[in-house]
Amino acid sequence: MSLRPLFLARQEYRRRRLRDAARLLPVAGALLLILPLAWQGQPGAHGTAGDGLWVFAVWFLMVAGAAMLAPALGAQGREETAVRAGPGARPGVAEGGAGGTRGADAPRPADTRAAGDRAGPDAV
Repeated sequence: MSLRPLFLARQEYRRRRLRDAARLLPVAGALLLILPLAWQGQPGAHGTAGDGLWVFAVWFLMVAGAAMLAPALGAQGREETAVRAGPGARPGVAEGGAGGTRGADAPRPADTRAAGDRAGPDAV
């Protein structure tokens, strides 16, 4: 027996469908790009010029589709990050650990080299 709810909240359902659309876009684009190969040798085929126009039209539609999905997916990612970070977390500042982003007011590591060891623009 499944412990998952039968129906999802509208927002969660929409998020999942957006992710599905983002995953499906490259697959659909690849299938549409190879479609002119199936047209070769058939009567009434478009020829090289028609195939070229088809490729650029599919490319344009893929870019337009990605441009429409990107803002929604970006907002979704920011919301999920805010939920994981918890209340009171500052945006753009990682919780800590190696490789995290550093906030503007985060302490910088001190330079431990001696003044003579530093190579500047006029170092010889």
